[in-house]
Amino acid sequence: MNDSVAAAKATKPVVAITGSSGLIGSRLIERLAGRYDLVGLDIKPPPDGESAAAFIECDLTDDQAAKAALRQMAAEHGSRIASVVHLAAYYDFSGEPSPLYDELTVDGTRRLLEGLRDFSVEQFVFSSSLLVMEPADEGEVVSETSPVEAAWDYPQSKLEAEAVIRQLHGDTPAVVLRLAGVYDEDCHSVPIGQQISRIHQRQLESYFFPGDADHGQAFVHLDDLVDAFAKTIDRRSSLGGYEVLLI
Repeated sequence: MNDSVAAAKATKPVVAITGSSGLIGSRLIERLAGRYDLVGLDIKPPPDGESAAAFIECDLTDDQAAKAALRQMAAEHGSRIASVVHLAAYYDFSGEPSPLYDELTVDGTRRLLEGLRDFSVEQFVFSSSLLVMEPADEGEVVSETSPVEAAWDYPQSKLEAEAVIRQLHGDTPAVVLRLAGVYDEDCHSVPIGQQISRIHQRQLESYFFPGDADHGQAFVHLDDLVDAFAKTIDRRSSLGGYEVLLI
């Protein structure tokens, strides 16, 4: 489908979301439904089989699979994209090393940006992590200009992906959102869930902070998070060429 056919088919701006079948991606699709022509890119379809986004299978760890998915998106939705929201990444709560940190989070970001050169993209949004920030001392406030520090593979992969974006985003405005720990009404957060369980079961450990007591851990509710993503997309024309925001 060329751009004229795509324009005739849909007048809504196109928003593409990688990792669209995950917790954040599926809720973001619900939030944006009706206002954008949504395209979900993921290795697996939505859990319930239903979504307001058109689903395209996409494996960002594979060069040919990534190229094929972007070709399909261009054919079905045109080459003009309002925003690409890049959520797909690897995470293992155990902290164990994995080649997927490089293959998906870092190189997958590279594959996506290189493939998007054939598109006209108004905005590229990357979901990074607040874990890339160096912990602040008591009384200090962490801001976007605070030092970064990658203590293990996950935040290191996010910092490396951010470097890829700075290198390859070109004329496409990019926004890096460094996200706090995400939870929702069903919890979906291991640290919060463990604390609730310990307190409910009256375990001794429930009376101690689960980690370095000199530092707290920030969390953000999923509804507030997707609202931040939605506002980032809606206000894409007023943002700078490269923005970093703590969420």
